[in-house]
Amino acid sequence: MPESKNTFLDEAAEIVNGDRNKFYGHPLDNHGCTADMWSAYLSRRFGVSVLVTPEDVCVLNILQKTSREANMPKRDNLVDIIGYSLNVEMIEDERARRFRAMSSLNGEAHVSDITGTEATGPAGASATGTADQADAPSPIRDPASLA
Repeated sequence: MPESKNTFLDEAAEIVNGDRNKFYGHPLDNHGCTADMWSAYLSRRFGVSVLVTPEDVCVLNILQKTSREANMPKRDNLVDIIGYSLNVEMIEDERARRFRAMSSLNGEAHVSDITGTEATGPAGASATGTADQADAPSPIRDPASLA
C-alpha cells in the first residue's frame, strides 16, 4: 500500500504547532519583533511614520512566498503560505488571551503586553488597531505621500 502523504494543511499545522514555537517563540512575539524592525526601517527610509503589525508581517511573507511560487513552484511555498495564514489566527487568539488575562489581573493592560509590539503608528495609534489608526492615511500604501 502506498505511503499516505500529509496534506499541505497537515504539514503547515505540524510546523506552526511544533518546534517552531519552541525555537522562535509565539508568532505574536516573533512577528511582533519583526514588525517593530520593519516599522523602524520603513519610517526611517521614507521619512514618514509607518506601522507594521504582526499580522502584516504574515501577509507580507505570504506575498513573498506567492512571488516565489510564481517563479518556481515548490511544495514548501504553499505549505508556508498556509503556515503564515495559521500564524495570523494564532496572533489574534493570543492577543485576545493576553487581553483577557491582563484585564482580569488589574482591569488595565499595557499595549505591548497585549500586542507583542511597542510600535506606534500614524496619529499616535497603537498596534492594537485603534480607530485613530484606521482613520489615518497609511503612508506605506499611499504612493503620493512618498513624493
